Amino acid sequence: MSQSDNASNALFSTPVVLDLPWQGRHLPEQSYGESGQGFDIHYPTSEQARLPVVILVTGYSDTGYLKVTGMRIKDTAQTRSWARLLAASGIAAITYASLDPVQDVMKLHRFLTSRSAELGLDMTRLGILSLSGNVPNALHFLGEVETVRCAALCYGFMRDGADDPGVSEASSQFRFAMPADSKPVPAGSALLLVRAGQDQFAALNRSIDREVADALANNRELEFINYAAGVHAFDILDDSPRSRQIVRRILGYFSERLAEV
Repeated sequence: MSQSDNASNALFSTPVVLDLPWQGRHLPEQSYGESGQGFDIHYPTSEQARLPVVILVTGYSDTGYLKVTGMRIKDTAQTRSWARLLAASGIAAITYASLDPVQDVMKLHRFLTSRSAELGLDMTRLGILSLSGNVPNALHFLGEVETVRCAALCYGFMRDGADDPGVSEASSQFRFAMPADSKPVPAGSALLLVRAGQDQFAALNRSIDREVADALANNRELEFINYAAGVHAFDILDDSPRSRQIVRRILGYFSERLAEV
């Protein structure tokens, strides 16, 4: 498949199936890394002094992603539309470019924390959203940053099982980051896990099932949605009432969990 074919592929050119009105401010291409990495903020229409924040965590390097798709992850229709939906829900949404996925999200977090007052962000009300092959890096970030209040991880590869290296094999094939030193999710971080029952990647759903079982065994705060008829990337490929309902629930989850207490 050529670069032009990939650039027109629905996975890169299709927005999320739900659309909400948003007239907020878009702050683009703010530098956070020494190699020119940048981030965007989509602000809610009504800006408060300090806003709750969701980072859309990526697990891919834009160096390789650009070669395959002709665009950076933060510039795909899916990423942009999720950011707008979060902003339409009253949350500041952060998307970013990445060269080293594992290190860059940590750099971004430190930068946002140091400039939170200037940017109007309340980093004590921080959530993350991550999808598909981006999720292993999101799990690593969760283990490193104990102040993340909540995370929504959707149809994502999680961790290998004792006798199931399926996630590592997928990482080698699709080249997403899978940090070997990921720590358990902190007890204080709530999880929303979304599973697509018809996902074509068998190892992916096995890994979600293990993560659900582990969360229950450790009595962690967990919400679980199993979309039995859902396909991988259903949020952009399945324009159905159930898909839109799940997208709304993800947005509602962040609104509830990141509310001031």
